[in-house]
Amino acid sequence: MRKQGFTLIELLLVVVIVGLVYGFAVNGLKRYSEKTTELNLMTLPDLLDEHYDQNHVAVICTDRCKKCELYVDGKVVKEVEPFLDNKAEFYRFDPQLDIQELEWTPLYDEDGREKRVCFRYELFPDGSSSEMMVKYRKAVIDYLGFFGGVKRYASLEEAVDAKQELIRKVLE
Repeated sequence: MRKQGFTLIELLLVVVIVGLVYGFAVNGLKRYSEKTTELNLMTLPDLLDEHYDQNHVAVICTDRCKKCELYVDGKVVKEVEPFLDNKAEFYRFDPQLDIQELEWTPLYDEDGREKRVCFRYELFPDGSSSEMMVKYRKAVIDYLGFFGGVKRYASLEEAVDAKQELIRKVLE
C-alpha cells in the first residue's frame, strides 16, 4: 500500500529551491535599483528631477570642474561625480544680441571663502531651469530653460538657428 503525500526531505528540498530563487530575484532587483545612469550633460536634468519637490535644486561644479555637488534649497545634499572638465564653453542666447559667453556667479563656503564656479545648472521652484548652451567635446547641449528639456546639436550655429526658430514659433 502506497502512502500519498510528501516526505520531509521533499518538502525541505522545495523550501530550499524556493529560497534560492527568491534570493537571486531580490539580489537582482537590488542591483538593478542601485544601477544609475552615467551622469552627463544630457542626463543632468533627470538627476535634479529626482530631488525636485518645488524646491530650488542645483548642481554646482567648482575647482576647475573637478568637484560637483548637489544643492537643495541652498544646502549641499551630496557630492556628484564630475561629468565635465574646464574645456567646456558656456553661452547664453539673447534674441537681440545673439549668443554671449556666460559668466558664473561665485559661490562662497561657510567660512566666506570664494569658490570659483565652472558650471551651474539649476531647477527653480516654478519648474523652470537654467537656460544655456554648453559647447563640450564635439557637441552643443542646449538647456531650454522655461521651455523645458535638453537638445543636442552638432554645432553652435545649429543650436542658435534652432533657438531663433523656436522664438519665431512662440511669437507667432
